[in-house]
Amino acid sequence: MLTVGGMKTLATLVLAALALAAIPTHADAQTMIYVNGLGSTHWLDGNSKGSTPRNANLSWINTHVDVWADQRYDHQQAVASFKAVLDQHCMGTNWCYVMAYSNGGAVVTEAMSVYGSRWPRLSWAFTTAGNQGGSELADLSWMSELFGGCDMADEIAPSVHRRPGFNHNAMPAPVYNVGGDGWCWGCGAGATHAILPGNDDGVVAPHSTWSYSSRGSYDHGCQSTQWSNHYTAYRCDGVGEDHFKVKTQHIQCLESGGC
Repeated sequence: MLTVGGMKTLATLVLAALALAAIPTHADAQTMIYVNGLGSTHWLDGNSKGSTPRNANLSWINTHVDVWADQRYDHQQAVASFKAVLDQHCMGTNWCYVMAYSNGGAVVTEAMSVYGSRWPRLSWAFTTAGNQGGSELADLSWMSELFGGCDMADEIAPSVHRRPGFNHNAMPAPVYNVGGDGWCWGCGAGATHAILPGNDDGVVAPHSTWSYSSRGSYDHGCQSTQWSNHYTAYRCDGVGEDHFKVKTQHIQCLESGGC
């Protein structure tokens, strides 16, 4: 059953779909920027976990930028690297759009929340299986094991991404989220599901994927209050795939006009 907050979120789905599908009519540069997840060095990193990354096939995008943000060692350095890319490509008359996966969602939302007024033409960000609210696995050894001994694994827990002083509500542009809830056989044969609250994807819980303002056990993306300017994209229930298989789900949603 949807709560009042969930109904409000549900009401934004149509708006989100329209905004994401909108084709710009101006002649300025249209730049799509891609941010990968934990353990990666860039979007087209063939060694990163998840489905094979690719750029979006959208006729109105004329520039694609693969962000080299090393997410193996230091989250804040990854945020700084992403900020530098936006400074290079999203100033002046250029319009920018961001696609992020997994902890890339946390990198993107932190940079936008802290520095967002620098890029008035950053139109929106779209995350899939995002870790905006942190993963409980980071408090254990699971995250490091899943991502091949990644040193940054212990920096992405809820206590870090939801730390006091970080204002998620300061988002200057819309962030649209889509998540998965499939059984993750690659996550210790599914053992991680017992650690994560709610109907999770094996790596991040719904409270994180859907940008909920409070932690808890949730079933879908239309169930509670989200941070300001964070929305559930297209559908409440997300897609029935695990964390690694939904890597390019946001791209597929945009290309087909729905999830």
